[in-house]
Amino acid sequence: MTTDTFHYRLHHNADSHYMRGFARGDRLLRGYRGSVEVPARPEGHDLLGLCSLIFARHNHDDRPDGQQAPSLSIGDVIEVHVGGMRWDAYTVEPVGFRKVSMDEAKYVPGATYLEQAALVYERDTGGGDAQG
Repeated sequence: MTTDTFHYRLHHNADSHYMRGFARGDRLLRGYRGSVEVPARPEGHDLLGLCSLIFARHNHDDRPDGQQAPSLSIGDVIEVHVGGMRWDAYTVEPVGFRKVSMDEAKYVPGATYLEQAALVYERDTGGGDAQG
C-alpha cells in the first residue's frame, strides 16, 4: 500500500481560553511540527479528516510533544502543507474545524512553547513569578 505524507505545524492560542476558535488578533504560540502518513488516495484527501487525525494524535498521553506543550484545544490552529509554498490553516472549534487565514495571526516571540508561554503570562499579569 502506498502512502502520502503530510507535514503540519501546530499553534496554541493564548487568547481564546478554550471557548472559541481562532479570531483575528489572537496571539499564537508556535507548537509542534511534524508529519503524518496516510493511505494514498488518487481522488485527493479530506483535509478536515486529516485535521481530526492530527487532533487525535495530539490529545493522547503519548503525544509526540507531550513534555513540551499542551494538548490541542479549542482555539488552537493546525496548519497542513498542501503543496508548494501553500499551507492551509484550520482552527479547532467546539465541534469540528474551520478554515482560517494565518495572515491575521500574531505570533508570540520565543524559541520554545515554554518560553512563549512564560512571556504571555508575564504580559498578562504585569510580571511576577509564574510559580507563585
